[in-house]
Amino acid sequence: MQKSGLKLGIVVAALGIVVVGAILFFRPTTVVITDVPAHQAQFHGATFDPIEPAPNIELTTHRGQPFSLSDQKGNVVVLFFGYTSCPDVCPTTLAHFRHVKQRLGDAAEDVRFVMITVDPERDNQDRMRQYVEAFDPEFIGLTGSMEELKVVWDAFFVQPEKIEVPGSALEYAVSHPASSYVVDPQGNLRLLHFYGLPADVVAEDLEKLLS
Repeated sequence: MQKSGLKLGIVVAALGIVVVGAILFFRPTTVVITDVPAHQAQFHGATFDPIEPAPNIELTTHRGQPFSLSDQKGNVVVLFFGYTSCPDVCPTTLAHFRHVKQRLGDAAEDVRFVMITVDPERDNQDRMRQYVEAFDPEFIGLTGSMEELKVVWDAFFVQPEKIEVPGSALEYAVSHPASSYVVDPQGNLRLLHFYGLPADVVAEDLEKLLS
């Protein structure tokens, strides 16, 4: 996929910077898209136009298994960038994923909920395993070396930054996007779901992609 297409889908959003605790995250409020086909306009999330293959991801799961996004064709993949020490956005998002999965029912068998760390210094496989499986044993946590993760961050225009938190036991927080990316069963990047979008409408979008 050309980076320009992905960048356009993100950059044209009107971005508001919201600070929650020590976390800096982005909440796009509007995506300007022209000549959107009718079947795309029915989604609740923001659509990417033109539709192009999602950047591939080659990382390691929290169970030590290799993960490649290109191997997930046939499934809808929901991608979120976060970290296990996050005090608010990340646990809220994974709890949200759990609610979405419940609303999907049997259709959830064809959906993969994936969290990619933005804090490899702390998020090793064991820590990722404890974290994601606390929300759902089928959720997938991805980690890797800084070099491996940077390739993925750059592909999705994610720019994590450490934020020092004096006096905190955590020592630092990490900035990251609050939105989730949705990849369709054909491997195309299709939707951006903003933080706070209700679980029922997210589930509806995922069901449309599966159908």
